[in-house]
Amino acid sequence: MSLRLQSILVDREEELKVLGSALSSGRSELILVYGRRRIGKTYLMNYLLNKYGGVYFIINYEDPTLMLRDLSKQFTNISGVKTVFETPRDFLDAIYRIDIGNIIVIDEFQRSVSSGLPALLQEYWDRVFSKNNYKIVLLGSSIGIMVRIGLSYQSPLYGRFTHILKLQPFSYRIARVFFRDWSEDDRVRGYSVFGGTPAYLAMIDPNRDLWDNIYELILSPGAPLKEEPLYLLQMETREPWRYLGILEAIAHGARRIGEISSRTGLGKEIISKYLRVLEHHLGFVKREYPVLMEGKPGKAYYRISDLYMSFWLRNIWGNPLITRYSTDHRILKVIEKNLEQYTIPYVWEHVCRETLEQMLIDKEILLHWSGRWWYKDIEIDYVGIDEENNTVYFMECKWSKKPVNRKTLKNLISKSKKFPWRRDR
Repeated sequence: MSLRLQSILVDREEELKVLGSALSSGRSELILVYGRRRIGKTYLMNYLLNKYGGVYFIINYEDPTLMLRDLSKQFTNISGVKTVFETPRDFLDAIYRIDIGNIIVIDEFQRSVSSGLPALLQEYWDRVFSKNNYKIVLLGSSIGIMVRIGLSYQSPLYGRFTHILKLQPFSYRIARVFFRDWSEDDRVRGYSVFGGTPAYLAMIDPNRDLWDNIYELILSPGAPLKEEPLYLLQMETREPWRYLGILEAIAHGARRIGEISSRTGLGKEIISKYLRVLEHHLGFVKREYPVLMEGKPGKAYYRISDLYMSFWLRNIWGNPLITRYSTDHRILKVIEKNLEQYTIPYVWEHVCRETLEQMLIDKEILLHWSGRWWYKDIEIDYVGIDEENNTVYFMECKWSKKPVNRKTLKNLISKSKKFPWRRDR
């Protein structure tokens, strides 16, 4: 069994259980599965289709005419019946009238919005599919659109989904399996580079070391990940260079809207609009608030949420040394220095946080709030609040060859006394 298949079975147990139960149930099911690109939606569904049967369509075009022409070809290949769709209604009619099975997967469903297919699917679901044991699975990679399709009151399909699943990147606990022959330190370094995106992790050769993998997958001529972030932005946005400029500013330390505006020369209102797309539609950026201050105006920091995107922006994109010496293995030393200085300390916080929270879950301790906390010049890497047991956990994360000393502990204790939770008790 391939490592990639093992990764899905290890980290997608809940999704496999839910989807497998739905596909084998004796009732009709309308299912929405969404998540950013390369997260493993199609691979997961193909695994399930191999087990339960069913047919797979992908919407390759947003233009309705091109979409219908392409779907006609796909349907003809699947059914063996020469088919020409002139309207989206023809497509849904054919699914019902021509026997291709009752499990239907439609990938990149968000591209069908302008054709009116979602509204027509609602009509056919109510009238036909829901009464005849059909399993319709919609996949999508534009997070914002798919959320609107599934959860918005304005969506024609609202309230009809039997299951809505969002696929997340792998946690460090799972991603480290792909680095199985590396040292513990290099596993963290590998996660700092490739993150938790299954498609990237599946490319890694665990029999070669971290630096060989970075060279082969990112630096060498024709490397598959060399321009991956740029490709994603070009696929998902109409103004990729503007989005790229905003992401680059954040990756190099601009945390607030004003700072991003200064770095890019774009107005704050324009920045806010693009940040909404990057956060809610694409999942490349996240807003971070100090613990207990979620949603308060002026308190948000912005960070790149995709680790490979962050690594690429800091080390590859616009780096003149990479442009001139990308095929010279000595460039790896430059990347290593930058990685140790800027990237790993932040990622190490993420790994420590994940580890602590799993330890608490194992002890049946549930946190009501958790995350970073900062106020003026004070910053704590992690705060976890257990309301039920009246307990707060504080953590300082250090990526260093030197052992943590008592000075670090005393400093953390001092900062913790400034944390504004139940100070009056």
